[in-house]
Amino acid sequence: MRAPLLPAVIAFALWATACAGTTTPRVAPGPPPAWPRPPAAARLIFERSLPDPDRPDQRSGFRRVVDAILGLEPGAGEPVLVRPFGVAALPGAVYVADPDAPGVLRADLASGAFEPVRCRDGEWGAPMAVTIGPGGVVYVADAGLAVVVRIAPDGRCDRWGSGTLERPTALALLGERLYVADPPRHQVVAYDASGAEVLRFGARGDGDAGFNFPTGLAAAPDGTLLVIDALNYKVKRFGPDGTLLSSFGEAGDDGGRFSRPKAVAVDAAGRIYVTDTQRGLVLAFEADGRFIYAAGGIGDGPGQLSMPAGVAIAGDLLVVADGQHRRVETYRFTGDRP
Repeated sequence: MRAPLLPAVIAFALWATACAGTTTPRVAPGPPPAWPRPPAAARLIFERSLPDPDRPDQRSGFRRVVDAILGLEPGAGEPVLVRPFGVAALPGAVYVADPDAPGVLRADLASGAFEPVRCRDGEWGAPMAVTIGPGGVVYVADAGLAVVVRIAPDGRCDRWGSGTLERPTALALLGERLYVADPPRHQVVAYDASGAEVLRFGARGDGDAGFNFPTGLAAAPDGTLLVIDALNYKVKRFGPDGTLLSSFGEAGDDGGRFSRPKAVAVDAAGRIYVTDTQRGLVLAFEADGRFIYAAGGIGDGPGQLSMPAGVAIAGDLLVVADGQHRRVETYRFTGDRP
């Protein structure tokens, strides 16, 4: 009978561990990618990915060798993120809505550690968007449950819009109201602080006549609401009462045109940032819709994107949900700060 293999594996592992006391030094990285590209002055610099692909391997040398012999990948197991879609940013933290996990997570920017955000009394369906209100209240648009979930700081949850929302996918807090995009119904719905519906506007239409799958929302510093009207290829600006004030955008795959606009964020100066899923870009515009520059680009390198979705801003940090890469990318504004 052949002797068991495991003792031989362990003996080899012990020998290999003794030889593994040193590692090949990491090549010093070059400067981080920045946009717009030279000779223009940089306005946005890539900072880091979450989870960090270069985080140290915490396994012992013995464990690494045994895993290699047994064909186990380093860090094998469930990914931290499956398909990050919605993001919210605060100083020191990023919140991520992941519909395929399904779950909502909070990432600490100092440590890079993720922790789940849960309701005490329920499970997630397909969370698509997240935003943070005063006092640390968390709001989640759950397309699978067809509701907005309000999570109090003590973990208690309320569900808004049951029976009146079909597939909520975007959120924005503007004044005392929470605005929700419901793409299949081509509408935006607003709720007051108690969860009562106070406004509903929109219907399917072309151009500025209506919506064609609104997918992104953002509150602007001037008190207006920006809406990504995805299949009309426009960013539309509304008053708090749902009155259309202006719009910009057209279909295309170059410059500031839109191929598949998904989400929107606004900085303190009113500049507008739109993710284009198909082009793998974040497109930056002045408040009046004039195109400034594009950042990111399709690829697997630092700061590059694959199927980007949600975008958020906190201070001088811009955060993007990089769906197909299963990560969140962070960028730092420089020079002309927000």
